[in-house]
Amino acid sequence: MKKTLCTVLSLLLVFTLLYGCGNFKPASTGRAVVSGSSCLIVLNGSPTVMINSSDDEDLFSDVRTGDLIKIKHANEIMESYPPQVNVYSCKIVSKGTADDVDKEVLDELASHGWNYE
Repeated sequence: MKKTLCTVLSLLLVFTLLYGCGNFKPASTGRAVVSGSSCLIVLNGSPTVMINSSDDEDLFSDVRTGDLIKIKHANEIMESYPPQVNVYSCKIVSKGTADDVDKEVLDELASHGWNYE
């Protein structure tokens, strides 16, 4: 009985550790801003540069300014202006236009030389 209990507890501990150390990628949804060869996502009123960290070279090729997109990304956001995040997948939830992006965000980006398309 003790041997069975010990085995079950050991397996439970191993599975708990493996689950806790998993490589989970958070998902976020926001409006896209395309500027030259760069693509940004506006999250909670703040623009973030998306860095393609997937195997798909064309990850952002269909994304246009104003599109509502959902991304899976790294937990870490690099502290710069604008911030940067590694993105592993990107899905267009709905099409949009520049009018769908907060004008203050676009003006702030323009003041730093980021012109949207």
